[in-house]
Amino acid sequence: MSFNFEPQEKYLAWVPQGKAIFSQYGLCGNELLAGQGQQKTLETRIRKLRQFYPNLTKEEETKFIYYYENGFGLSGICHKPKGHSGACQNNPWTIRVRKNTPEFKTASGFKQKITAGTENDGGGAGDGSMNRAGNRWWPIQATKGIRRAIKEEFKKQHGKTGDGSIYLHQNLASGPYMAVLANFDMLSQCSQVPGFYDYFDVDEKMKQILKQRFDDLVKYFQQEKDMFISTEDGRPLCPMTFTVFELSMFGRGSDDDNGVQFGHIEPKIFDEYMTKPYNVCMMTREGNSWQGNRSVADTYKRMRRAIEEQAIRKSKINTL
Repeated sequence: MSFNFEPQEKYLAWVPQGKAIFSQYGLCGNELLAGQGQQKTLETRIRKLRQFYPNLTKEEETKFIYYYENGFGLSGICHKPKGHSGACQNNPWTIRVRKNTPEFKTASGFKQKITAGTENDGGGAGDGSMNRAGNRWWPIQATKGIRRAIKEEFKKQHGKTGDGSIYLHQNLASGPYMAVLANFDMLSQCSQVPGFYDYFDVDEKMKQILKQRFDDLVKYFQQEKDMFISTEDGRPLCPMTFTVFELSMFGRGSDDDNGVQFGHIEPKIFDEYMTKPYNVCMMTREGNSWQGNRSVADTYKRMRRAIEEQAIRKSKINTL
């Protein structure tokens, strides 16, 4: 068993395509380097990895450092409009409503979707958890087998379940350009929900960029994926349930079927980064549950087949 570096290599080869998208939409693209604290965190976690994963090779250890220094050691990428005023920032928006208000709860619901491309799922004991709050591009990325080995060794040494917060789960990982542009795609979709700009301050140039990106995504998904993410008059909708998104659907919590979730068109898998531009969209919780671990296209096929089989059975019964 060994660490798999194929996704990181594919990401580094893809970076020029990501930069081309920044250029296409007139986005700043200034890389925001991680602070020295992150370098120390990496060193600490490599030491932990040696402790809880004795099979770690010197070559693997060197790879983690290499990826951190050559593409993954960022805190973000500025996607404000090129030539913007003020400091570069990972997010080209600010929340304009006061905290501890119902409006702030709605704004927070939007924020969770807008930043889901970069911010991972945090800790937890479940098999799909990232086991590390923060960005999706932490260089130490584990498959299920590696994860299991580390947790077993941790339990041997400490007598309790844990993993030392060393790695993130590879099927939920991404690279900086992919993840930030996934945020860009989600922001473009959220921004077209009527009333969004009552909750967020975005400059006028950015509003135009977001509208253009949304229109481009609508065309792309329709032509390339045979799916719809908007109504005929340009309002975002769930491609699974065709529910039109409203302000009231944000910040509702995970138990609400109409609550908005961060969806992947092609599902999250190991060995590939799926949190990336052209592969994320808003879905209702109900629609996301229909999709499960399948692609949207495969889900459509399965639904059509079930309906067709139902019709055939009914037809046979009616002819008896």
